[in-house]
Amino acid sequence: MELAVESLDSNLPVEEKLAFVFEENDFSNVTLEGYQSIKRNHPLSERFGGLAFTSKKDVIGLQAADLFAWHYVALPRYGVGLGQTLFIEVSGQLIRSDFVFRFVNHDQLRDRVDHLVAKIVRDQLEQIERSDKASMKKCQRDWTNSAK
Repeated sequence: MELAVESLDSNLPVEEKLAFVFEENDFSNVTLEGYQSIKRNHPLSERFGGLAFTSKKDVIGLQAADLFAWHYVALPRYGVGLGQTLFIEVSGQLIRSDFVFRFVNHDQLRDRVDHLVAKIVRDQLEQIERSDKASMKKCQRDWTNSAK
């Protein structure tokens, strides 16, 4: 929340506020407490707008936010460089180069997710194939050396 408020364009009128929408879940009370604490203590508290909780079935932007967050946290675990590359690609799908979020409807989001999942699978298979080839070469070398 802090980063979002601090990232607001300084050219926006002061009365422009940033509203927050979160998925309604078991953590809604904790989120509300955190929001109130940050708003109370933040130097730009006048820029904090309202806070709402809703279902991500009703607000597709929450699904996009989940996708974005998942890639940010989980993809680096899949391999060196792969996570960062895919995160950058996902970011490019959801955020323009001037850091404005793109509007993505449900079908577009599904197509982009399908594309990215296919890319993850392809990249993983290529990585496994490279690893298998390297292992096979080592076995052949070891066998050749043992036969001498």
